[in-house]
Amino acid sequence: MVEPTDEWTVSLFFDPQVSIAFPKDGEEVSLKQIEQPIIQQQDIKSYALTLNGEAIPNTFNWVALESGEYSLSIEGLYNVSDKTELQRTPPHTISFSIAKDKTPPEFEVDVIKNNDRIIAGLDYRLTAHGKADETFTWILNGKEVGSGPEYTLRLQQPRKT
Repeated sequence: MVEPTDEWTVSLFFDPQVSIAFPKDGEEVSLKQIEQPIIQQQDIKSYALTLNGEAIPNTFNWVALESGEYSLSIEGLYNVSDKTELQRTPPHTISFSIAKDKTPPEFEVDVIKNNDRIIAGLDYRLTAHGKADETFTWILNGKEVGSGPEYTLRLQQPRKT
């Protein structure tokens, strides 16, 4: 019989899962730009990675990968109290490629320079000039606000509280 003073430790696993957040499936990255993949995990004790079907250690040198096509797979490992061996999540597999040269574009933006002061409520016409056939997307506070070589910026006056 269990006495009211006995204690039990119970671990609950809601949804053990693991996935690769970077690089993204189908993404092309520049040579020497992957320091290590970004892994998202939930209720996982550990995980195992394979690159092109070969198990890789935690100390794998990602920067040393040469240009080419790759398949990266991950399986999460977790405990279940009535099993002696670790259980595995379904594998999550992505494909990515490494380009020989993916040099970032060169461009300049007229009107506002780094550390310039601007006045709320005024319009600022921003113009981007590229060195080649670049396309431009304007992002303000993480939100896309325009596309093309020109954008008119108007910052709102701060609200008084």
